[in-house]
Amino acid sequence: LSVQQQVATIVVDKPLIIVPYVIGLLELDAITQLEQLGFEALITFASSDTIPLGNVMGQSGEGQKLPEESIIKIVVSSGPPPVPVPNVVSQAQADAEAAIIDAGLIVGTVSTANDATVPAGHVISQDPAAGAQVAPDSAVDIIVSSGPPPVPVPNVEEQAQADAEAAIIGAGLIVGTVSTANEQK
Repeated sequence: LSVQQQVATIVVDKPLIIVPYVIGLLELDAITQLEQLGFEALITFASSDTIPLGNVMGQSGEGQKLPEESIIKIVVSSGPPPVPVPNVVSQAQADAEAAIIDAGLIVGTVSTANDATVPAGHVISQDPAAGAQVAPDSAVDIIVSSGPPPVPVPNVEEQAQADAEAAIIGAGLIVGTVSTANEQK
């Protein structure tokens, strides 16, 4: 037999099967259906804003008559593309929350902590970090400054004014209004 006759004989020996439409099925269901008919599935993944994660969103050969063991390519949704987390550190809380929402994310846990350098009402830190790639609608937790930590006020009663002022300044406080009064003993 010639090479052309051999190829023709091989093709004729394999039955032709109609490739089913598997778009919209879950990946495993599509593979099972194709393999039960004698096809091989070649899987690739692509992101999609509209097709749910794990569902078939594209395929080759649907409706065609192909021989058994033909490779059918299917494209499975890997869900929406990831979005970068915005940098909200040092922003006012309201601005930070707006930036998180504008990025397609959700404001997660908001907690407070004292911070000597970050003004009260501004973001100290965030999780996940700025620039991380996350799924849309992921939560971003923030810690908001409640200002510097409180410091104990030194007891300056019955001290000379200069000593009292030095103790107040030494504690990291500011000397306020100084008043004098006569005290009767």
